[in-house]
Amino acid sequence: MEVFMEKKKIRLFCRLILSLTICCLIGTAAYGQTVGEKSKAIHKIVYINAERGIDPLSVTVAPGTTVIWINNADYRLQLKFTDQQVSLACAAPVNFSLDENKVFISTGIPLGGVASLCFVQKGEFKYKLIKMDQFGTPSTSERFNGVIKIQ
Repeated sequence: MEVFMEKKKIRLFCRLILSLTICCLIGTAAYGQTVGEKSKAIHKIVYINAERGIDPLSVTVAPGTTVIWINNADYRLQLKFTDQQVSLACAAPVNFSLDENKVFISTGIPLGGVASLCFVQKGEFKYKLIKMDQFGTPSTSERFNGVIKIQ
């Protein structure tokens, strides 16, 4: 019973963090607009589930869209672009950083956590999610491969 309550508290905390993150993203996008602009921030959410994998597997959006990955799996994940790399992003990415090659790679996305990246470059960005077990050993699965198409 105690473990169940602890998991419930963690999930509630993660939902709060997600809500705050989305509010910050919207606020950041709104702050960056000039007074005369009529555009609004666009977001696309991708869900990650341990049994079902990535939903949706393919996302097609316009430049300037922020893609938000929500980790509903029971383990930490790392998102890595496999073919065309992302080297330029707008706003402040969440749980992403530039690696030694100056391309974006996610840090570990915790259980219930999020990662987000605002895409500005056109192209097809294939990615894989790498499962990190409790020992830090990476593993992959075909159902954890997705693609972001920026047109």
